[in-house]
Amino acid sequence: MDEEEIRQTMEQEFLESIFFQEEDHKRLDQDEEQSMLDEEAFQQSLEEEGMYKELEHERARHEAIDEAMEEANYWQEYGLDVDYTRFIDKKWLS
Repeated sequence: MDEEEIRQTMEQEFLESIFFQEEDHKRLDQDEEQSMLDEEAFQQSLEEEGMYKELEHERARHEAIDEAMEEANYWQEYGLDVDYTRFIDKKWLS
């Protein structure tokens, strides 16, 4: 190998190493971005789950109150003065 071939080989190896470093940096940036997106999606799913639980709780509360009112109305038709709160679990009244 003469001096020119050695220089070209070294230059090519240097350029390849720079290329691989840039590829590694790109991959790391993409991995970091994907990780951030995954975390964002996870947080959003937790928020949505919390909202769903709140909505489900509110739906169950309204359903329990409606059922208690129906029961109270039934007994009121027979002349009994009853309040619907007698037929409902206290946890639904708050």
